[in-house]
Amino acid sequence: MNPYDIDPNSIKDSTEVTDKVTLLKIQLTANIVNNFRHLPQKELCQLTGLDKADVSRLLVADYQRFSIKRLINLNQKLGFNIEIKITKNKDFKLTTNKKN
Repeated sequence: MNPYDIDPNSIKDSTEVTDKVTLLKIQLTANIVNNFRHLPQKELCQLTGLDKADVSRLLVADYQRFSIKRLINLNQKLGFNIEIKITKNKDFKLTTNKKN
């Protein structure tokens, strides 16, 4: 994955990433990379409170070491609001194993 050209929408449609947690982490990381890659790492460290190693990881889209909560907090520190939409899976059928 090229960290300087991350398109979360194309990843969402990809067959490679099927895990929703991973997709969310990629989207949160992509937002930071796509909006702040032009800043010097030192400035990004000051804005986020991250150390240089973590900023470096973010900028190369190494999202595995970051929790969703931490990525949301970083996005918020950088001025973004995060909205999560919950929808019902149309194919989901709730079944119970009641024994009478």
